[in-house]
Amino acid sequence: MASKNRGLILKLLVLLLGFLGLAILILTKIWIYKVIERDKWSKLQQKYVYKIKTIPATRGNILSENNFTLVTSVPFYEVRWDARVESLTDKNFNENVDSLACCLARIFHKSSNYFFKKLIKARTIGNRYTLIAKKVTYNQLEKIKKCPIFSWGKFKGGLIVNTREVRAKSFEYSSRTLGYKREDGTCIGLEKAYDKYLSGVNGKKLVQKISGRYYREVRSAENIEPQNGYDIRTTLNVEIEDITHNSLLRMLKATQADHGVAVVMEVKTGDIKAISNLGRTKDGNYEEKYNYAIGELYEPGSTFKLASMIVALDKGVVDLYDTVDTRNGTIRYYNHIMRDAHAGMGKITVIDAFAHSSNVGISQVIYNNFKDHPEDFIDRLYAMHLNDVLGIEIKGEKRPVIHYPGDKYWSGISLPQIAIGYEVRITPLQLLTLYNAIANGGEMVKPRFVTAILNHGKVIKKFETQVIEPRICSSETVKKARKLLEAVVEYGTARGIKTPYYKIAGKTGTAMLANRNSGYNTSKGKFYVASFVGYFPSDNPMYSIIVTVHKPKGAYYGSQVAAPVFREIADKIYATQFKMHEPINIADTMIINASVPIVKYGYAPDIEALLDELDVKYNDKDLSSDWAVTFPRDSVIILKNRFIHKGIMPNVKGMGLRDATYILNSMGLKVNPVGEGTVVYQSVNPGLKVSKGQEIILKLL
Repeated sequence: MASKNRGLILKLLVLLLGFLGLAILILTKIWIYKVIERDKWSKLQQKYVYKIKTIPATRGNILSENNFTLVTSVPFYEVRWDARVESLTDKNFNENVDSLACCLARIFHKSSNYFFKKLIKARTIGNRYTLIAKKVTYNQLEKIKKCPIFSWGKFKGGLIVNTREVRAKSFEYSSRTLGYKREDGTCIGLEKAYDKYLSGVNGKKLVQKISGRYYREVRSAENIEPQNGYDIRTTLNVEIEDITHNSLLRMLKATQADHGVAVVMEVKTGDIKAISNLGRTKDGNYEEKYNYAIGELYEPGSTFKLASMIVALDKGVVDLYDTVDTRNGTIRYYNHIMRDAHAGMGKITVIDAFAHSSNVGISQVIYNNFKDHPEDFIDRLYAMHLNDVLGIEIKGEKRPVIHYPGDKYWSGISLPQIAIGYEVRITPLQLLTLYNAIANGGEMVKPRFVTAILNHGKVIKKFETQVIEPRICSSETVKKARKLLEAVVEYGTARGIKTPYYKIAGKTGTAMLANRNSGYNTSKGKFYVASFVGYFPSDNPMYSIIVTVHKPKGAYYGSQVAAPVFREIADKIYATQFKMHEPINIADTMIINASVPIVKYGYAPDIEALLDELDVKYNDKDLSSDWAVTFPRDSVIILKNRFIHKGIMPNVKGMGLRDATYILNSMGLKVNPVGEGTVVYQSVNPGLKVSKGQEIILKLL
């Protein structure tokens, strides 16, 4: 009996030891999993069940100088529903599903039965990622959040909102300068230059895998809200950009040119108010394909003669009224014959040689005075930073090329060639900066594109104007250089753009394009770059402008192609920039007739009712339109027609803001008013086609 008990005890002991060993093994495994292999299993758990998802920060806006939004992030929403969210009971669902279906039907203009069936099916099968709608607008999303069940949020109501943002421009103007963000995250233009400010800081959230590749957000201490990016305020002026773009575009189309550039700079600050780079597409249209103003080197031709004359005048080797022999319009330098575009004028003054753009005259001024020491001439060009990059924040700026005596590209004809803008390569913006320095009294300022960084409208960082060179030449030379440029417009090659309203100073340029393989002559003929660089008003410079047109067909001289674009831009800026005009006392200039009040243009019945109330005589016998313009005639107001056509920009000048806004809003246009009183300027000219959603700037005075 005792032996049997001992056997039983032994068996129990073995069994106990077995269980103990198994327990030790399990505990050991748990310890290994929890301690030694903790990171491994934690990663696997996150991979297959939970993971941290990045919440992209909203990218900041790019603004114009007056805070008009040029580039913004436009969100697109995708709305889904977790039909198995734990907090949603069957009772709550059944009581509210009808109301939810009706609410969604009103928002998306579909039948309530469509949404009812979708919601019931999702609940029945337990779909945790049911698609409700794609491409949902912000306004629609706000309405969705107020619907039954969905108003309880993501944890109680199962509402899932996925956001995707795209960058949208208000205009296509300056698109290469403003830049864009590619799908891979890389940027160009100002988008790249200020990416660290615009990007913001991404947030993160813990999500749980619920079905296939779909996840839902869960509460966690690790969840961090994103910090949205800052806004940047640029120097760009929407009105000036509109003027510049369209003026250049018209000339490119008229000449069927390959591409063109127009840049407007504020003289004192270096602020870039407009920059247009238009290249011809395969279908014959023009768009911003490349930032030619910053990234394209070209031989400037006669516009570079200003730099040559600054050196000669500053060195004191010549004066404005010294004479130079232009001969018969040709001159030989070694084996190279240089020609003027016109017949020789014989002996003329230096200022006349510049005004009439004589290659023979200007080349002799430089060659005769610097041939023995050409490095003195080149060193002086270098001192004006004409061989340096401007160092602007936008990537892609090319370094200018001006050869130095003794290098492998220097030859006997280099000095006279450089004097007239050949064997020189420079970007349009770099050349404009030189002209702007003369307009600015000799101070060379760096082109500025951005003035401030803003956080919710508050300036957190400013960018001041930077001076490249306090004085590129003596004040006396500046005065003489200005006289040279004024002479070009007064009686020289650009006399065709002379205007009685304000003074222009500048220089025309017509440079033959060289081909790397065939030189200046190609199998397709000769090609030119027409250009004009200058500033206005010349007696008190406010804006400097460069215009270049590459490979125009037909007319190709700078005076024919580029100068008229300059004049059109300058005219429209002058007409719309009130600070450029002398203030006047309106009361002194108006002939007041107490019996005939000044009447704004507007809605004809309102005008007639007002005049009836005031007992003012009016004549509306020719009036057949709803809108009218008014003309005072002796003691009578004459009412004439102003017709409004669908899709065509109307003329709203002379109207009050209320009537102008009513007309434009009824056409689906957005109105951005500036000032008070009567409309004196509209950003889109009358008669042009307009589309819904397009913004129209109105200036009132």
